[in-house]
Amino acid sequence: MDVFPMLGQSLTVNPKSEQKPQHHSHGNFESSTAEPEPAIKFDNIKTEDYGDVVELKNQPDDLDTEVIEQLVDRFLNTGSLANKNAPKSANPVAQALVGSSSYWNTDGLEAPGSIKDEATVRKWIQGYQTEAQKVLSRFVRSTSMQAKQFDANSIQDADLKRQLAYVSFEGMSALSSSDYADFSQAQNSLNRVASDVTICDKDLPPPCTLKKIDLESIFRTEKDASRLSHLWISYLTELSREKPTYQKLIELTNKGAKLKRISRRRINVEKCFRFVRKKCSSSF
Repeated sequence: MDVFPMLGQSLTVNPKSEQKPQHHSHGNFESSTAEPEPAIKFDNIKTEDYGDVVELKNQPDDLDTEVIEQLVDRFLNTGSLANKNAPKSANPVAQALVGSSSYWNTDGLEAPGSIKDEATVRKWIQGYQTEAQKVLSRFVRSTSMQAKQFDANSIQDADLKRQLAYVSFEGMSALSSSDYADFSQAQNSLNRVASDVTICDKDLPPPCTLKKIDLESIFRTEKDASRLSHLWISYLTELSREKPTYQKLIELTNKGAKLKRISRRRINVEKCFRFVRKKCSSSF
């Protein structure tokens, strides 16, 4: 059984080096024994298994990231995706978001590493998430609407067509600003609880210290069905306390999905109308 499953392939285990034979030089006896290499070379450990692989797989590729960065810059500065030469600050709605909260201000910052209060850090992170979602939601909603103006079927360049499809996808940004904020808050809350909740191992009293990452390691190797059952049920029991938050997330997800379907239907109706009008115009 792998004693260090979290370290993965970055772990290097080497057997003890055999002693080298003794050497004699110029009549003086000199013993030369090689130092055994450490069983674990910690300097070879690059990352721990905290979901790094999954996160990398879920990230968009470099091309999409570059496209989004370019579109964000163009949208904030010109208000247009197509006209690169539009006057600066032509998008007042997007520009109004810039500097709209203290998160844009870098004046009077404390020295690096000087703030040690965890409650202050937690409050800052929560505000950061709210601000980032506000800006991103507005941007995604506006750019997806603009991107839908273009006829993807008329585009021959495969990369350009893929980029347009990527930008056209609105996601949960189809929700209103207040609903999107509630959706993001519920999602963040559930993710935080799933990662931070602690449970006790079988037949062990509190304090409970096992977290989700510990359970994943145990589930890969444990053969005791009763222990596995105890851990899994205990974990789900703790998560069930967030049932109202989960129900809210499902409600908003369904609402966003309906809005996206309505949006797609409206676009399809408009396409059909333009097609019929074109045919009628050519006939008469």
